[in-house]
Amino acid sequence: MDKKIQQLITLLAASGLASATAFAEDEMPFAEASVDYVEAGVGYVSEDAWKFGQYNGLNQKGPYLIGNFQTENHNDEGEYFRSVGTNLGLESRYLHLEGGRQGRQQFFFEYDELPNYMNNTGKTPYLDPGSSTLFLPTGYDYNNIDAYLQPLELKTKRERVGFGATFFSEKHWKFNIAYQHEGKEGTQVTGSAMGSTGTNSPVGNTVAALLPEPIDYSTDEMDVGLHYSKGKGQFDIAYHVSLFNNSNDSLTWENAVPNTNPNVPGTPPPPNPFGQMSVAPDNQLHQLTASGGYTLPHQTRLTGMLSVGRSTQNEDLLPYSVAPNALPPLPRSSAEAEVWLTSAQFKVASRPNRKLRLSANYRFHDRSNRTPIDSWTYIIADGDNIATAENSPLSYTKNQLDLDANYRISSSLSFLGGYKYDHMFRSYNDTEEREKTQENTLFAKLKGRSGSKVDYSLYAEGGKRDGSEYTPYGFENPALRKFNMADRNRGKVGAKIGIMPTASSTIGLSADYISDDYTNSVVGLTEAQQKTATVDFSYLVSSNITTYAYYTYDDIPSTQAGSESGADTADWTAEFKDTFNTVGLGFKASKVASRWDIGADITYADSTGKIDMQSDQAANQPADQYPDLKTAMGSIKLWTDYQVSKNIAVNVSYWYQTYREDNWAVDDLDVDSVGNMLLLGEETLDYDVHVIAASAKIKF
Repeated sequence: MDKKIQQLITLLAASGLASATAFAEDEMPFAEASVDYVEAGVGYVSEDAWKFGQYNGLNQKGPYLIGNFQTENHNDEGEYFRSVGTNLGLESRYLHLEGGRQGRQQFFFEYDELPNYMNNTGKTPYLDPGSSTLFLPTGYDYNNIDAYLQPLELKTKRERVGFGATFFSEKHWKFNIAYQHEGKEGTQVTGSAMGSTGTNSPVGNTVAALLPEPIDYSTDEMDVGLHYSKGKGQFDIAYHVSLFNNSNDSLTWENAVPNTNPNVPGTPPPPNPFGQMSVAPDNQLHQLTASGGYTLPHQTRLTGMLSVGRSTQNEDLLPYSVAPNALPPLPRSSAEAEVWLTSAQFKVASRPNRKLRLSANYRFHDRSNRTPIDSWTYIIADGDNIATAENSPLSYTKNQLDLDANYRISSSLSFLGGYKYDHMFRSYNDTEEREKTQENTLFAKLKGRSGSKVDYSLYAEGGKRDGSEYTPYGFENPALRKFNMADRNRGKVGAKIGIMPTASSTIGLSADYISDDYTNSVVGLTEAQQKTATVDFSYLVSSNITTYAYYTYDDIPSTQAGSESGADTADWTAEFKDTFNTVGLGFKASKVASRWDIGADITYADSTGKIDMQSDQAANQPADQYPDLKTAMGSIKLWTDYQVSKNIAVNVSYWYQTYREDNWAVDDLDVDSVGNMLLLGEETLDYDVHVIAASAKIKF
């Protein structure tokens, strides 16, 4: 048994003994708590399929245990105890215990796990993948790399434990405290680069590798809060602290790729046999929040919030390179990063008369980055090229204002309209890029009813974003505009209709269209759209039989322009078109032949990503085309419950799921398929999985 699971069981047993002793001393009746249900059984997975079991833990062929329970007990004195356990036989297990006395105190304990099985088809020549120092085998030869490859599994697992308490006073006060510890372990992929020697073009002659990065994180969080409520007013003050620790300080690797750049004959290999990079650094956050609300006359409510936080990161800095030659000194030994976060919100909502509702909401957020600024003379990618730069900490201030009014024209028709304002001021060190952006948006919605069988709503929105002069970084194309700061005109329209043809059936129709036009972007994202349509249907066949069906279509086209030559005009464009189809149907029948419940759920989803590359037509340059990206997933779930007796039911279920993926970025690529680069040789995780399960549920 896993050591951590043993520790958890020991902790729960100790907690249970302590609780039972306390209850016995106080003569509380929790020792005879009534159990809602306990479910136990076994299931079987037909195939190893990491993508199928990525988050649910059903990734391996073979049997697994089914374990679920729920309990709840109350007595006449307001004392209670609740517990919930789900997926106890899997790595996605969850446990929650809660008890106390209503209106006096509450206590809880919580435990949950979440796996992430990313890929088990990778390969790497490195020994001991998952270590913070990666070595190559003795005698390693890149030209015969297949002889040195070993399997690589990319997976992580998160385990979280939390507990806390809430205490109520008789004078309108409430105090709560909670603690949570989360650990995350495993291996994920990261990219690395190592520069060459003897060239003035370090980027073009860089060798790169995908590396297994070890994950050994821990995060501790604590929340303390005080709440006061009386009459028309409420007030809260809360303190939150988060402490993150990474057991690894860096990732060091031995270079596995000789430089074979055909454009630079005789290019020597990187000067250093090893490279080093930083990983996620230790950091902490402390935050204090005050909030409250008050009800005024004339059905008016005021609420507000003010929060101040300080985030720091003081990890020791790595040297510029692991090269043995003389290195320039670091300007300081640690990061000394410090960021202050200030947020505020103020909202007023009022209903001056029966037909009119008004609201105004203002939000403020300020990020003040006080990290010291220094000049850094650094070595590029562990090569022998040296550059100088200053770090550029980003600070910003954001102001948002929402105003809206809702007027009921008649008993069956209402109108909602409003205005949104979003302003952002950014502060950099050496380059402002775009100091200010502001966006103004108007929106309207008409909502009505026609008779007793049709509900509908029509809505529209229009917005415009602009700002101060845009100044790209020195190494960027002067015509480039980043989409999150570029001038943009946005339009949105949509409609929803709900129809009830009969008392036992409903039909829903909805459609949305969003259009973004980046008016002054010559290089970058120039336009984007999103079209969505959904139809759903439900039908009550009889008092015990229900059916449903739905279909959703999404179409997301966009256009991006670029310049291979670096000029301030585009010489190529790429038109992207992503489409998604999702369909589902199912039914549930209860009390069939008095003892049977049966049901079925069927879903199918597919997506296609198309990229149409177009070169400068004036130069008559044909563009290379990328293959389409395709995915398809189908799922069938069948289940039945048989009521053996009043308190015992048996469940049998069958689940079939199939998945297919065509991904040119992964398919048919070996570890050495790309020059000057080491890949992982992963495969797309297609699968066909059957899961059968049987369990018994006992109610008490």
